[in-house]
Amino acid sequence: MLASKHTREMEWYTPEEYIAAARMVLGEIDLDPASNAAAQKTVKAKRYLTPKDDGLTVEWSGRVFLNPPFKMPGIRQFVDKLCDHYAAGDVSAAILLTNDNTDTKWWQRACITATRVCLCAGRISFYNAAGDWSAPTNGQSFFYMGNDAAKFQKVFSEHGIIVSKA
Repeated sequence: MLASKHTREMEWYTPEEYIAAARMVLGEIDLDPASNAAAQKTVKAKRYLTPKDDGLTVEWSGRVFLNPPFKMPGIRQFVDKLCDHYAAGDVSAAILLTNDNTDTKWWQRACITATRVCLCAGRISFYNAAGDWSAPTNGQSFFYMGNDAAKFQKVFSEHGIIVSKA
């Protein structure tokens, strides 16, 4: 979910091609902690949390796909929670999608925690519940946290440049 240039829409969803790539890497998506019913038509997580559920107050586990709210303080809070749960071993693998805000502490933390990062080639066009498409004002990054970095690299290399900490 993100805010997009020239719109007041706050709910934007990840296109199918990126969800399919996430599924290829993760297998299944156990949890989408910042979602809603409309987004789940594509994500199809075993469990998802809506703003009403307040994903920041619920424990996370399993394989997570996270497209957090792209505004402060929500994005920082969701990224921190994902990194904390991954470090604790509650989350076995995760793919996080954010804007390329490389100068922020939350982006830096996600990058340090991730085993691989995909810096997307071009901006992703997101869609909303009405079927409208729009792209944010900057590029996006996918962060992979997990034990199959080679698979992430192979699958996501078609979407951009893969950065490795090794």
